[in-house]
Amino acid sequence: MANDRTHNAAPASLKKVAVWDLPLRIFHWTLALAVLGLIVTGTQGGELLLRHAQFGYLVLGLLAFRVIWGLGGPRHARFSQFVRGPRALFGYLRLQREEKLRWIGHSPPGGYAILAMLLLLLAQAGTGLIADDEIAFSGPLAAAVPASWSATATWYHKTIGKPAILGMIGLHLSAVFYYVIVLRIPLISAMLTGEREIRG
Repeated sequence: MANDRTHNAAPASLKKVAVWDLPLRIFHWTLALAVLGLIVTGTQGGELLLRHAQFGYLVLGLLAFRVIWGLGGPRHARFSQFVRGPRALFGYLRLQREEKLRWIGHSPPGGYAILAMLLLLLAQAGTGLIADDEIAFSGPLAAAVPASWSATATWYHKTIGKPAILGMIGLHLSAVFYYVIVLRIPLISAMLTGEREIRG
């Protein structure tokens, strides 16, 4: 954990530290808009299901980029930096607020949440490719798989995947508000500018 925090030195003047690179920030906000588009078009249905599918393709492309960036991108974008074991997770939870203020990059709990969100979105987009509701929408690969696969994918897409993603979005927003309001860590501004102000 020592590699992810600044040293516990005496309070000093504020300085800006680069955290999120531009491609990662573009990915984050584009994914947020794409998921919003999926929710709106999926809820409205009808002719908007074509737009729903297009948003799904966009999400698949974004997820492919995130995997590549998570393996070979800058330090704080890499999965190896924030997907940690239980010891790191519980160690972070025991930190005092002042120590969390000096944490740079995704925290271990945040890393697990990000991984869960990416996997849920991948499952949702993947099942959408073979889903067929036999009414208004048929995925581009639905005809290439057995009807039972398509039916299972459709059931998961509507019954499991959608509420799970909505739940993760709620959890994500709650965590952001907690960090911003309670811990007073400016996560939103850091994801906009790519920099965080820390002491020392």
